[in-house]
Amino acid sequence: MTKVSDMFDAFKAAVAGELTGYQQIPDPFLAQETASPILAKGFSIAMGPGNPSARRDATCTFKIDRSVQIQLTRRIENTETEITAYETTVKSIFEDQFLLLKYLGTNVTLGEVVVDVDYVGDNGLVVLPTENNMGRHLDLTTTFLVTYQENLNS
Repeated sequence: MTKVSDMFDAFKAAVAGELTGYQQIPDPFLAQETASPILAKGFSIAMGPGNPSARRDATCTFKIDRSVQIQLTRRIENTETEITAYETTVKSIFEDQFLLLKYLGTNVTLGEVVVDVDYVGDNGLVVLPTENNMGRHLDLTTTFLVTYQENLNS
């Protein structure tokens, strides 16, 4: 296995270890087609573009910078006249994001797989468009820039 596989597993373990009750969204690129019970409290991990971080060294290792997006979703439970549930949902998704930021900010090695993890930003809260009007869900996608090393000899 390459380090990118290990890194994906480390991010998945970080989400599972820090956030309770979340279910993994099967396809992060088609989250809007996911069943509503999963989106009620769902997460996905998507590997984004990668770029060389430095030139390959004499030991045949090289560093790669890659973006990783962690998507969190929550069902909006409010009615037209009651806003407390909506406010609770908004606060909860940002609290969960902060738990991830805190964990990744203090455990940047992720099991010695990742050299560095930087918070790049997020998309802000958006309503996830779902098929067949499966309910309304909030989406908060956080982007990280990770640096890891691959060995060309293994």
